[in-house]
Amino acid sequence: MHRLIITAMLAFAAIAASAQTVIEGTVADAQGKHVEAYVSVAPKGTGNILVFADTDAKGHYRLEFTTEADSVTVSASGLAIGSHTKQVANRSQRLDFCVKEQAMQLKEVTVRAQKIRQNGDTLSYLVGAYQQQGDRVIGDVLKHMPGIEVADNGGIKYNGKTIKKFYVEEMDLLQGRYGLATNNINASDVATVQVLEHHQPVKMLQDKELSDDVAINLKLKNSAKGTVAINTMLGGGAQQAGGWHIGKRPLTDSQAAIGQSPLWTAEVVGMYFAKRRQNMTLYKGNNTGDDVSKELTQHYSSVNSVSLYPFCPTGALMPNGSGLPQKRTFDNHSQILTMNHLEKPNKDTELGLNIAYYNDRIRREGSSVGDQFVSDDSRLLASEAMTSETKLNNLNIQGRYNRNAPNGFVANVLKVDTHWNSDRVDGLLASERTGTDPANYGNNRVRQHFDRPQLSVSNTFNTIRNIGKNTFDLHFSAGYAHRPNTLTVGVDSLLQGTSTAYTQDVNSHHIAASFNTSYAIRVGQRFRFSYGVSATANLHGIVTDLDGFTPPAEHAQLSNDLWYNTYCVALAQTYKYETPNFYIGLGLPLELYTQTLDDKIRNDQHGYTHLLFFPSLSANWSISRDLWLNAGANYSKTVGDPGGIYSGYIMSNYRAFQRSYVEQLRPRNAMVSVRFKLL
Repeated sequence: MHRLIITAMLAFAAIAASAQTVIEGTVADAQGKHVEAYVSVAPKGTGNILVFADTDAKGHYRLEFTTEADSVTVSASGLAIGSHTKQVANRSQRLDFCVKEQAMQLKEVTVRAQKIRQNGDTLSYLVGAYQQQGDRVIGDVLKHMPGIEVADNGGIKYNGKTIKKFYVEEMDLLQGRYGLATNNINASDVATVQVLEHHQPVKMLQDKELSDDVAINLKLKNSAKGTVAINTMLGGGAQQAGGWHIGKRPLTDSQAAIGQSPLWTAEVVGMYFAKRRQNMTLYKGNNTGDDVSKELTQHYSSVNSVSLYPFCPTGALMPNGSGLPQKRTFDNHSQILTMNHLEKPNKDTELGLNIAYYNDRIRREGSSVGDQFVSDDSRLLASEAMTSETKLNNLNIQGRYNRNAPNGFVANVLKVDTHWNSDRVDGLLASERTGTDPANYGNNRVRQHFDRPQLSVSNTFNTIRNIGKNTFDLHFSAGYAHRPNTLTVGVDSLLQGTSTAYTQDVNSHHIAASFNTSYAIRVGQRFRFSYGVSATANLHGIVTDLDGFTPPAEHAQLSNDLWYNTYCVALAQTYKYETPNFYIGLGLPLELYTQTLDDKIRNDQHGYTHLLFFPSLSANWSISRDLWLNAGANYSKTVGDPGGIYSGYIMSNYRAFQRSYVEQLRPRNAMVSVRFKLL
């Protein structure tokens, strides 16, 4: 039996071998030079190709096939040689082609590209397939692409996730202010919009730390690369005259009335995108109700910068909004000027400078009426009309150095922000009681002027290094902010002929610093443990003085001079299990937290130190491209802020004078939060 089986197998192999035909040879020109060609074989008299092959670098080809036909047709073709055919017997043999150069006339070909292509974690949208009539800039086209949402403020989401990076040709020129790109880059200059899922911007972490972030990259057409593009627009018009007044009284005699100024809009945009250099410089201005400052919104930051919030609880009361679209009610005189430049000395290093200036004059007018029933036959009627003028001057300068290489990451960002803004408000208040015992309480005119300049400077440094299979991360940031603000209020009683004036000075300082390190250890391919030490300091200096106010208590303070400081040293522990579609993380930070208060007027110095524990748990499961589950829980405590530690009166606005003092500093308001989201 064994011999019979072996004999049958050998016979079958012999038959199969005899049915296999091998034809090989070379394709060359008359001089013997090898030619690139496409060689195919088909049964004689048919067009059914059995097998095909391209010639290699030496012009050699090899075809293996099986057919019952007696003869076959072998063809060698190419763009430079045309088509050459030979009919030969169906047997293994060597067949060489000697060809001469000739042009091949191609028939008309229509190529239809896919609207959406996917390559790994990159999803590419073909812009031409989604561009509609009237779409001028790429932001218009983004709104038509499935899965992409564009908010009113210009922010972009993909499948509900906020994008964390926005690139033009793989370069982050605008540093989060990508509204400048979406509102100004011509749609006709963009070939594809790429959505980068699981995007890890740090090259050295791409194979070590999984990311659930989403980024967008604009791929430009070749015609738009390395060329200077300038777009300009100028428009003008007129509008129906309106009134700018309280009753019949203008805000200032020289102020133009709302609706009487001619309308104008203008913009000049210059762009240059090349392999090693990018620049976008633009000016935009109008008084037609378009808020051009939205384009300067920073939707993300390149590195975690220090947060600066100088204390100022004071402000002018402004007219209420109408609830109508801003375009219909916004009386503005807006202008922005911005320059964004990026140099790339080599493939891993970037030097960037971003400058943005915003100027505006915003006028508002509003009124409110209150009707309160005091008793069955008595009502209290109150009305208030306001006009306001806000002047804004904001300047932001950011310089950065970034080295993002496979063997290390270094980033340094220096920021300077300065504002010199002011509000001026003119109001008319009236109140009366009706019914059996009527009373007219008279009219009061209230003038408010709030001068609110601010200056802040900060620097952030971040470096990441690999130590074997593990990762070391160091981050340091520091900043200073100063806010010397003054609110002046004048109240004129038109019935009694009296006047009262209040002046509130607030001079605040904020010094902030943050330092943290982390060392990540990988265990296998799925587990990642991270340990680190962090330290933060926030120092708030507050000096205030209130003039013209008579406090209810005889010895109440009308000024403040204090320093409120917080310090925190923490041991961070994070444990993660992650796969491309699933992530679960446990955080167990332990913090030593200190608050101190130095009130120089009360001669009060005391502090608070406590050990705090804030555990957290989070998980994310990407069930499919369009469906994922997100859940988490955490425990936290609020630890206070400068708004609760001043004992002297401060005028928040002309209607409110308040003070707040905490006898003992301590964390408060413990909270446990749980979230569960299915998208």
